[in-house]
This record gives sequence, structure tokens and C-alpha cells, in this order.
Amino acid sequence: MVALANGKKITIKITSTEKQKLIKTILELDKPKKKYVHKIFGALLFLLLKDEDIKEPIMIDKEYFGHEPDIKNILLQLFEKYQLKSPEIDFGLVGKKSPAHDIGIRVFRKEDKAILVVTAKDILEVLYGKPKLSRASLRVSTKKGWRSRSGRDNP
Repeated sequence: MVALANGKKITIKITSTEKQKLIKTILELDKPKKKYVHKIFGALLFLLLKDEDIKEPIMIDKEYFGHEPDIKNILLQLFEKYQLKSPEIDFGLVGKKSPAHDIGIRVFRKEDKAILVVTAKDILEVLYGKPKLSRASLRVSTKKGWRSRSGRDNP
């Protein structure tokens, strides 16, 4: 979930099921695989900001320390791709007393509802245009207790 609080409060979220579909598809489509988290975060930020008339610099919380240049680059590329004026982007520690944190935590605790709820398809369209995906690539594992075994050679 991502929140914006610049006078008006906007929240955007993706359900865990949709996020699993999205990650599986991006891992099939993209390399390097390590950057998929930053792409998803950048796409969520873009969807949150694209329709806003932002005149002041935006402050993005340092969610992924050391990866701020990657996230900023993804965000700027998306604004350029869709021919929109990008806001000035800064990174910093937003803090728990921020209005954005307040609205974000309220949505997380289900005290409020997110303004925008996006699907895997929405994020994929933002990142890749309209990719031709088979239904199988959007299936989520339904096995109980399933965990990724990345880094292991044995099944």
C-alpha cells in the first residue's frame, strides 16, 4: 500500500493475491529479477501521482535503502513514457507523525478503505504497455505451506 498526503489524502493498494500474480509474471518477463520490487513500488507511486497537480517536491519514504536511484529512475521513466510532467522527487525518512503514514496505517488496519485498489493487470499495463499474457502466467500457487526455495538446488 502507498499513501499520499499533500492536502488531500490518497491511498492505493494491491491485494496479496494480486501481488503474487504480479511478481510471478514480472519474474517470467524481466531480468534482472532482483529489481522487480522496485518496479512494483515505482509503478504504485506513478499510479498514485500521475493525476495529481503537484507543484512542490514530493518526499518518498526510504523503504528500500540504497535503491532510491533505481526507484527514482523507474518513476521518471514512467512519467516520460506517458508524456506527463514529473514532480521533483526527494527521498527521506517520512516518519510516523506524517499525514501519509497516518492514512496508510488506517487503511492497513482496515479503519479506512483505500481510494484506489489496483490489480496485477493494472501494474503490468503501466510497466509494459499491454503485455500478451496467458492465463497460466497469472495463476497463484494454492498449495498450503508453499514457500519459495530460491537459492536451493534440491526440490
